[in-house]
Amino acid sequence: MKAYFALIIALVVLSGCVSQQNQVSIQQSPTPDLKEECCNECKGGASMDPRGMDISGQPCSYYKDRVVNGKNILTSECADYFEKTGLKIGECG
Repeated sequence: MKAYFALIIALVVLSGCVSQQNQVSIQQSPTPDLKEECCNECKGGASMDPRGMDISGQPCSYYKDRVVNGKNILTSECADYFEKTGLKIGECG
């Protein structure tokens, strides 16, 4: 009976470790769709930038709290994404 109890405890502990590893890997590698969606927002902001100079080296996070026509250029999800990744406008292609 003690052997079964020990086996059950071991399985519970191991299953918890595996699920935590999966959560970490999901958080560290955003889906390609998120990158594409966020890059589209960044490029949209860049297309409205009035500075008239090469801004390809500027981080997309620059548009984090920028508003055009009463609407934020970046959603909060994309603003967080760019804060974490540091992608630049030119890297969004």
